[in-house]
Amino acid sequence: MGTTNGFPLRSLLSASEGGQDPDTYWRASLAGCESMPFPPMPSGAHAQQSTAPATLEHHCALPPVPQASSYAYPSTLVHAAWAILSTRYTNVHEAVFGVAGAAQNAAGNGSRLTVVPLRIPVTDSQTARDYLAAVQQQAIGMVSYAHIGLKQIASLSADASYACDFQTLLLMQLDDDDKANANAPLTPDNTPYPLTLQCVPTQHGLRVVATFNPSIIEPWLVEKMLGQFDYAMQQLAAADKDTTVGDINMLPLADYNQLWEWNREVPAAVERCIHDIFADQACARPEAPAIYAWDGELTYGELESLSNRLAHRLVHLGVVPEMVVPLYFEKSMWTTVAMLAVLKAGGAFLLLDPLLPAARLEMLCRKVHATIGVASRSCHAALQGLNVVPTALVLDSESVAQLPPSTEPLNVAVRPNHTVYVVFTSGSTGEPKGCRMEHRSSCSAVVTHGPELGINQNTRTLQFAAYSFAGSLAETLLSLVAGACVCVPSEQQRREGLAQAIVKLGANWSFMTSTILDTINIGSVPTLRTICVGGEPIRTSQISQWATHLHLRQTYGSTETSGIVGSAKLHANSTTRDVGKAATGRYWIVSPGDYNKLAPLGATGEILVEGPTIGREYIDELKSTAAAFIQTPSWRSQFGETADIMRFYKTGDLGQYQADGTLQLLGRKDTQVKLRGQRIELGEIEHQARLACGPAREIVVELVKPRDSSGVEMPMLACFLVADQVNGHGSSTTVQAAAQAIRTRLETTLPQYMIPSVFVPLQELPVTGSRKTDRRQLRLMGANWTAQELAVLRTVSQGKRQTPRTEAERQLQKLWAEVLDLPADSIGRDDSFFQLGGDSMVAMRLAGAARQTGAGLTVADVFNDPKLSDLAVTLANVDFTMVVDELPAAQPFACLSPGQKDSLLGQLDSVHPETVSDILPLTSFQNDWVSTITAHNPAHSVHYSWLELGQQITLTDVTCTCKALLDHYPIMRSTFCCLQEEWWQVVLRSDDFEMPFRTVELGGDFEAEFKAVCKSDTEMLKQNQCPTGFILARHKSGRSRIVIRLSHAQYDGTSIAILWKTFADLYHRIKVPIGLTFATYLAYSQSVRQISISYWKKLLQGSQLTVAFPDASGTSTSEDLNGSFRLAPKAYMVGH
Repeated sequence: MGTTNGFPLRSLLSASEGGQDPDTYWRASLAGCESMPFPPMPSGAHAQQSTAPATLEHHCALPPVPQASSYAYPSTLVHAAWAILSTRYTNVHEAVFGVAGAAQNAAGNGSRLTVVPLRIPVTDSQTARDYLAAVQQQAIGMVSYAHIGLKQIASLSADASYACDFQTLLLMQLDDDDKANANAPLTPDNTPYPLTLQCVPTQHGLRVVATFNPSIIEPWLVEKMLGQFDYAMQQLAAADKDTTVGDINMLPLADYNQLWEWNREVPAAVERCIHDIFADQACARPEAPAIYAWDGELTYGELESLSNRLAHRLVHLGVVPEMVVPLYFEKSMWTTVAMLAVLKAGGAFLLLDPLLPAARLEMLCRKVHATIGVASRSCHAALQGLNVVPTALVLDSESVAQLPPSTEPLNVAVRPNHTVYVVFTSGSTGEPKGCRMEHRSSCSAVVTHGPELGINQNTRTLQFAAYSFAGSLAETLLSLVAGACVCVPSEQQRREGLAQAIVKLGANWSFMTSTILDTINIGSVPTLRTICVGGEPIRTSQISQWATHLHLRQTYGSTETSGIVGSAKLHANSTTRDVGKAATGRYWIVSPGDYNKLAPLGATGEILVEGPTIGREYIDELKSTAAAFIQTPSWRSQFGETADIMRFYKTGDLGQYQADGTLQLLGRKDTQVKLRGQRIELGEIEHQARLACGPAREIVVELVKPRDSSGVEMPMLACFLVADQVNGHGSSTTVQAAAQAIRTRLETTLPQYMIPSVFVPLQELPVTGSRKTDRRQLRLMGANWTAQELAVLRTVSQGKRQTPRTEAERQLQKLWAEVLDLPADSIGRDDSFFQLGGDSMVAMRLAGAARQTGAGLTVADVFNDPKLSDLAVTLANVDFTMVVDELPAAQPFACLSPGQKDSLLGQLDSVHPETVSDILPLTSFQNDWVSTITAHNPAHSVHYSWLELGQQITLTDVTCTCKALLDHYPIMRSTFCCLQEEWWQVVLRSDDFEMPFRTVELGGDFEAEFKAVCKSDTEMLKQNQCPTGFILARHKSGRSRIVIRLSHAQYDGTSIAILWKTFADLYHRIKVPIGLTFATYLAYSQSVRQISISYWKKLLQGSQLTVAFPDASGTSTSEDLNGSFRLAPKAYMVGH
């Protein structure tokens, strides 16, 4: 006779005839189920893979069941141990998995096995013996109701349906000779579960056979779990009366040894100060470039001299060790000067972001007890206006010129354990927390990470991150310690022309979030050699796009760990969660609820960082400091002694070890989230909202991810609120008033990225079985919002929508609708761009869309005037009446003198003069690109853009459309030639232009073969060849793709979308209007050139150059000038 649950099947069938109502039993026993799927199902396409099952076998040496035991059946031990293991992996307090039940055969002459869910609560404080007794009693009580089967149970309630969606099936047999009943359909090969365990008692213990889907759970992890399962059963079987469930250890000796092997080696701490290491570089390489910014450049020697001079002034004003000095600058070379000066004076700096609200800046300065600050001239008044910093210095070329030369040593006793800087992070208590970092922590981080991340003396680092983001410090300090050059774009370049800034500054190393990475493409940034992504997970598409072209790394770390702990070099097959190994310390995975317990090896748990790079404290936050910067955990002594410099930080992040000891990042254990790389404590927003909510009774802020019309996720903050009833009625105006009050307060106290995009009125908040707010349901609600629903929700915090009144407002309404993916009629003249879901990234797209219409709208304009009616005033100042028809079309060769035309035509080698329709000079950007990239290696100067085609499109259709595209855009018929030592754009006649079109047939892996085709095409390019090319790639399956090859000298960031729109219109025979030609634009520019020159001559007539460093008497000397910094840097390019 077969068995189920380890009990004789005859006993079960007898018990099932008890006549009780099974539906009532199952509804009650599964009510409020909060278990998590185990093993967890992966997301995306990977989860859909159909893979042949794999099998592993493990033998457990278990003692026989004692006669006086709290359990009578082996199945009790099996179920109890597996439930504990499941909860340690899922971090919830109950487990649900499938077990075998039974039902009478329809013919009445036998039995068949069914599957039912077994729900086991796991309480750490319960004794192991009581726990085993409870598990056994539960199983016995379930026997009478196990015959109805899974399908019927799942239909009883939502909780029952959720419980029946388990991922593990556990089968028991009495012994090796007791095979499953002949009528039982359940075998490991035909069960639909990711993991099936067959447990068979043997003479010497228990034989466990695991059958699993290797695309869901990896073999090494199954092997680890079986060992941990075995270890848990041994401990339960041997438990005495005082042993609790929480005492059951899930780390066998082999796993301890493995952990220590991964974590044994740690680099030595660097007991130095940041400015001392920088001084070493300045002494060794004084002429090497240190800063290359939009507003000037400095060598290491010049940066050392300038910072010394300011440091003397700060010491004179009273700066001493442990004093925090706020630095208030827009992006500038002077920021780095101020940073080093404060450190040399013995102080620590706090970088302030000019985009933060004044109230928040005032709060930050108060929290660090600031008495002295340094600001740029443009920010100085704002710093003084905070009324909390008594002494505020201006730092620019004019003020530095008034400082005496620094000849005397500073004689400041700065030690490695002194504060180096303070960075504020979002705080769950309602106010930001100031993390105090020390010199030795920062030095230990930057000295180790520089080589790992590829930063050396040849590196030109892009300083892109905002000053409020810890990444900005990593960019600067990593570079200065390694002898690299820091490249600083202007604020406008950061927001509106990042790719152009990268090229202009010659940056070859960049740290950016995945959101920022989406704004550039490979062809637009040829100087980049390394991209480090951090702050938010990289996307799979980005790995595929970038990993084969440059050194791509994903970093992991936080403000409290000096910015970066470890990183992973990404390859084409890397996952988006890979963050590698800790380079400056150790990763430990602990129980999210108790850091004194290590998580099972391979389980998801909280990441604990041990190392010398960890900060000291949160300023004046004793409780928060104790919770995050923890004492040495109790288990740490099992791995040897810890050095005094080694500290421990609880990250709150969830992670999991991989087979090679690297880490995968899996999210958060609390309500902290990251949005576009910015760390946000939802509790801080909720706290501020409750201070202003008025009639709002309950408020929850959550990160939700609805999708736009093309299916792309749009992460945003949503504020869910429940309003009090007014006069017995639920009033929508009450909710609207609360939302308006909340938004008004948040705009004056929080950064823009922390303000919710939508306010969602609810009758009540969803709750879990334990009556806690069910944030999972809120996230699910947000993920399912449609565009129409979002449009309605975005109006909750606004009054009645006012329709646009002016032509500029209507024009702007269309632009907003385009970039925000909203219906135009849902946007009113009083709406705020940011309230409708806009952010800095969308503002960049808005500026680009406006430029396509001829409007000179900037990102700064959007931030200054976010309301549509206000922004429309800026837009109205753009002359929309100046349409293309009013500019006279340029005649051929209009940009050349007659003699110049004949001379240039006569020098053409590879082009016949009669085929030339025009010769044009190059713009500054074109000249930079062609002379530095194309001239040296044409293969590295082109970009491939493609469009997927439908199977009904013919070769004739495609070739005709490509030919029409060439006719429409003369620049696509252009080649670039060096004539008379200058570069020129030679435009060929449409009729004489031989269209570079070829067709390739593919038969294997489409993407791999397609990539090879593009690479081969690149290698065939020759100098002076027209960069334009077309490739039609056709696969035997019917899939096809049209590719256009262009040089970046032929297009800019917004051109590609326009190009494909024109391609589609031409294919569909839609008339495409003739736009402004490049020749006409150049001709117009030349026509106003003399006017512009005359203006500047008149303005600057009689002016004298301001000398940067006058001597003590006020007159300049040649020695002063030789040591000065250089303004207006020239474009710098690094060849591919």
